[in-house]
Amino acid sequence: MMRGEEIGLRARHEEDVPVLHAEFYDDVAARSRTVPRPWQPIPAGSAHSPFAVAELSDKAAPFSVVELDSQELVGSALLWGIDTHNRTALRVPINHPS
Repeated sequence: MMRGEEIGLRARHEEDVPVLHAEFYDDVAARSRTVPRPWQPIPAGSAHSPFAVAELSDKAAPFSVVELDSQELVGSALLWGIDTHNRTALRVPINHPS
């Protein structure tokens, strides 16, 4: 886990998926403003959910954001375009409910 003062990033757990999907995917208006791809109805339990726990990849790393004191799930974060040789990656801003 990576830790800050109040929040931490940890590996995504299966039990995180329904919460993240409901908060960040099922809000069609917000999703449409933040993601350039067209919204399609995808159930939370689908392997196609953008929050589904997938095989490990050396190109992207999804994280769940948790409040350290309570361990409550508060958002998601993603590193992508990982370049292990140069030790760089791009990040998607942390998603959290408004």
